[in-house]
Amino acid sequence: MTATPVDDHAQIVEAFVAETDEILTRLEELLLRLEESPDDEELLHAIFRDAHTIQGNAACLQYDGLTAFAHVFEELLERLRNGEVHATPARVSRLLDALDALRDLASRSVTGDSVMTPVQEALMRQLIDGTTSPAGTSATSAAAPGTRRSSPVARGHVRQFAAQENSRERVLYAVRELDRLTFDLQEWA
Repeated sequence: MTATPVDDHAQIVEAFVAETDEILTRLEELLLRLEESPDDEELLHAIFRDAHTIQGNAACLQYDGLTAFAHVFEELLERLRNGEVHATPARVSRLLDALDALRDLASRSVTGDSVMTPVQEALMRQLIDGTTSPAGTSATSAAAPGTRRSSPVARGHVRQFAAQENSRERVLYAVRELDRLTFDLQEWA
């Protein structure tokens, strides 16, 4: 039995989904580490390589919205690598917001909807400008009022703190943050 082009395309999309999920999970962990070590050049290079992979894969599959957003994400990372801008806590927070947008765009692109939402377009403009909006107006906040970080980021903090010794209080704080985010998201939905 010979594979048809439809079968080939389905396999390519399946591989894209698996690889993108893996990369996005790793990017989340790397960005959380960048918050703690903003001057770590190797960390910035690793983050850039992963972003470049997502952008290239999305371009190959003609996921235009995802490609455009990933390209801007990648450009900001390039500016960080070159020392043109610095990995401030606000900028890393914006990158984490952008990671949530990448996750959403990747998920929707495989179903045929790669159009950016207005919130994602606004976030992309902020990434282009290298700016950060005032607290409470991030993309995550616009999606769910009162939430600054996404639940995946909060889960990342829980994993990170749990791996550290003497981190009981920090884990409890992160769990409370995750509970608050979950409640906010339920209220918003």
